Amino acid sequence: MIDEWHRKLAVDLGAAAPKATALDGSTLLEIAFGRARSVVAYALELALAHRLPATGSVAGDDIWLRLGDARARFTMNRREGLVLVSRWQVDDVRARWDEARHAIVEIGTGGVSGDIIDLEAMAQSSIDGIVAEWRARPVAAKILSVRPPNFEDEPTKG
Repeated sequence: MIDEWHRKLAVDLGAAAPKATALDGSTLLEIAFGRARSVVAYALELALAHRLPATGSVAGDDIWLRLGDARARFTMNRREGLVLVSRWQVDDVRARWDEARHAIVEIGTGGVSGDIIDLEAMAQSSIDGIVAEWRARPVAAKILSVRPPNFEDEPTKG
């Protein structure tokens, strides 16, 4: 779940004590959220580069991507120490760090810890679902964002 680079950066930025060998749960949840953010950022940039009608945001603690009618959203609530995951046609998921299990878990009804989850994998599967829904649409519904024919958006290319 966490590699040495993420641990070192968290320590260097003051998220943990300088000599800490283990990071606290809130830092580990933040790292997992960052990995989900990188998935959303990559999908958004790729869609925009190919002029697909995608919108989204990867700034701050509320990241989301929309393509067609489908949207995935990951929101970090630092005060409550949880991440809310909202996906198209799927129930929302609330996740938090479970110290006893040393993992991120789904929060069930009544605040009971449920299954262990991987926010990065959840972001990837959410994006896959959004893309599958968009690809299944009729061709006429897949309107591309079109720039003028003489618009040079790749000035360094060949």
